[in-house]
Amino acid sequence: MSAFIFHLNSISRSKGSIVLYASHTHSSKCSSITLQSNKSCKVFVETEIPNEYQQIIEVPRGTKLRTLLINSGVTPHNGASKVICCRGLGTCGTCAVSIVNSDGVVPENRSVREDLRLQFPPHTEGNTESKNLRLSCQVYVENDVYIRKFSGFWGHKNKQVTFNDPNQ
Repeated sequence: MSAFIFHLNSISRSKGSIVLYASHTHSSKCSSITLQSNKSCKVFVETEIPNEYQQIIEVPRGTKLRTLLINSGVTPHNGASKVICCRGLGTCGTCAVSIVNSDGVVPENRSVREDLRLQFPPHTEGNTESKNLRLSCQVYVENDVYIRKFSGFWGHKNKQVTFNDPNQ
């Protein structure tokens, strides 16, 4: 039995699959391995935006939250923020959503980039849900997840809104 040693060059995600790119230690040839996930997840979306509705979206595991929202017609951006957003780089903060159960997404905790952006107003100004805010462009759906989308320009909560308890 022989073993091969590979160096991991990069990892990418695409439509519920994880692709590993690696090269052999004694060769410059690069190989890829695709890991498929057949599990689908349900994303329950609740909004405070007038004329938008609650919906349940079923997606393959590993789907980026921002992508699934855009593809399902529930843009993570409000008003003119659709024009000035950073297109998923995690720098503008306009795609912020409240994630009620953080175990439904990966990474479960905010990245340094998210923390830096979400520590600035208006995300922190009197927002009782600011601890649950995440940038939808920085998380992937891994299990069933319940999110709340707010109506503020930066994805923040504009007014006091009462939501239903997702556990009922």
